[in-house]
Order: sequence, then C-alpha cells, then structure tokens
Amino acid sequence: MRLGEKPSLAPEPEVCTAEPYGSVRAGVELMKAILCGSAKCAHVTAGLERLIDPFVTAVEVCRELDELSLRLRDPAERICLIVLVAADEREIEGYVSLADLFDDIRILLLLLEENPRALLKAHSLRPRLLVTGTPDPAVIGEVLGKMLKSRVCKERIREG
Repeated sequence: MRLGEKPSLAPEPEVCTAEPYGSVRAGVELMKAILCGSAKCAHVTAGLERLIDPFVTAVEVCRELDELSLRLRDPAERICLIVLVAADEREIEGYVSLADLFDDIRILLLLLEENPRALLKAHSLRPRLLVTGTPDPAVIGEVLGKMLKSRVCKERIREG
C-alpha cells in the first residue's frame, strides 16, 4: 500500500499466502461460512465476502440478527465460520444475545468503532480474531487460512 492510500478489503493474492479451499479440502465435508453485518457495515461486508469465498465452499450473508438467528437454528447444514461485523456497541449486544448459538463455531469479529465498552462485550464472544477500526485484509486472510486449514486437519484425523 502506498502512502496516503486507503486500505481495501479486496483480496490481494500476493499478500495472502494461506491456501484457499480447493487446495486444502479434497474429499472432506463442505465448509460453509456466514457473514453478518448490518446495512451500516455494507462497505466492509462486500469486501469480506470476496475475501472469505476462496476459503470455504459457500458464504451466506445475513443483514439482520433475526436472519442470523434463524440460520443458526437450522441444523441441516454445518457452519464452520461466522464473520460478524459490528458498527457499534448496540450491534455487539445483539450478537452477544445470540452467543449460545455460536457454540463450536469459529468466530471472526470486526468492530468498526473503537469503544472500550463495546470491545469488552465483543471479547465475551471469544472470537478467534477481534479487529477494531479499519480491518487489514492481509491479516484477515492469513487468520482465515490458518484457522480453516487446522480445522481440515482435525477432521481428517477423526475420519482416518
């Protein structure tokens, strides 16, 4: 990134060295992700969807808490990852109200405002990665790759 340039959430292959879905997942159960962010976060969620897509077989986007809640209560498909984007403390509180539904699902949480109270509440969700302010796509890509690759390895050991 050049001096004065704003960071972009568009994936940059030369920055993200983690292996995408196709090279890691041969013959293992499908891995689906949910991306949830309100309309206030639309500028971030669009870039995140492009960033997450290579690492999983499908990305579902939820814009409302009710939609996320219904999706998580449906046991038909297993979700391996939830990426939550919160614009403010009120949105974090909404996610915390659904915490019992996140059991055994890996969470990446992006908090767009830097508010100490919101940050404290965000930690109660026990995310694998918690980012405040403007997210760095390279960091998110690396964490996604390592997180999902380790999950694949654990599933292969269970199957073997």
